[in-house]
Amino acid sequence: MKSQIELQHVSCKTGQKYLLYDVSWQVKPGERWIVFGENGSGKTTMLTVIAGYKKYTAGSMNLFGEAYQPDKVLEYRKKIGWVSKSFFNRILRNESVLNIVLSGKTGTLGIGAFITNPDIIRARNLLGVFHIGAKKDMPFYLLSKGEQQSVLLARAFMGRPEILLLDEADSGLDYAARIRLYEFLNAYAKETNATMISVTHYPNEIPDFYEHCLLMKQGNVYRQGKIADVFRSEIFTDFLQCPVEVQKREHGYQFISKGGNNCYAELWRS
Repeated sequence: MKSQIELQHVSCKTGQKYLLYDVSWQVKPGERWIVFGENGSGKTTMLTVIAGYKKYTAGSMNLFGEAYQPDKVLEYRKKIGWVSKSFFNRILRNESVLNIVLSGKTGTLGIGAFITNPDIIRARNLLGVFHIGAKKDMPFYLLSKGEQQSVLLARAFMGRPEILLLDEADSGLDYAARIRLYEFLNAYAKETNATMISVTHYPNEIPDFYEHCLLMKQGNVYRQGKIADVFRSEIFTDFLQCPVEVQKREHGYQFISKGGNNCYAELWRS
């Protein structure tokens, strides 16, 4: 089976700083991946590259079984649902909620010329799913953080995506909204063969339908594989540079520090 996403020695550089360095990774159709790593490890940059909103500076990428072609970026975006506050909150401000959701059909940052009445009905229904329908005409910047995130989630599903890229999808959501999101994602995972990639900082809240994990550190791939093979005490002790015990929970994993304050001895001395 061909990979749906394939990165080969991909780097992304801004000035003299590497945001990604020599990243190689393959994702098969229908796989569900968790991406885990500290802030600044390159997670958002990598997903932004895959989503077609940022150019890489070295290496190569295949999408949907073919070599990535920049002139087909809008075609790729139509097949990819992309949620990222750290990206969209810098771009969107005055657009109305409904127009933002509609833009998910075309993969643009504004609505195109080919919006139909069924598209508008679908957008309104998605806003209803995420409990934000009453604010469909409001500008994005007037919404709360949780409401903004709900709008971006609705946008991601507008085009019936084959690939879902979720960069901290539950960020800013209250407890009830997070439960609704997990239920929606669980249903989507069961009813479709969509590939799902989710960045998270909360190992104790990994839904059961995720099977694989990509660990990132300092812009590179640290470890990848089945979640059960990656979430191991010895791996995270080395990854975090602090002795930890990784325990499987009913949903996700728990980290228990085994080093006490000794983990921070070098920090106090510096």
